[in-house]
Amino acid sequence: MYCSGVDLLNNNSCITTLNDAGEIVKQERLPNVPEVILANFASLTRSAQSGRPLEIPVVSPGPGIRCLN
Repeated sequence: MYCSGVDLLNNNSCITTLNDAGEIVKQERLPNVPEVILANFASLTRSAQSGRPLEIPVVSPGPGIRCLN
């Protein structure tokens, strides 16, 4: 299972995704366009090939992981 943190900014979002071991598997700075954000998460489900549906829990905003690039 992957866990993603999203830092929502005015024009773009930084999304960092970790695997079960806590390793970064994907880190992106993306424009705040719904189709682009959803495509980012869809690419994770294809790479995981778990056969389970994508789950996107919503949590309260707080300190997050910042994009490194």
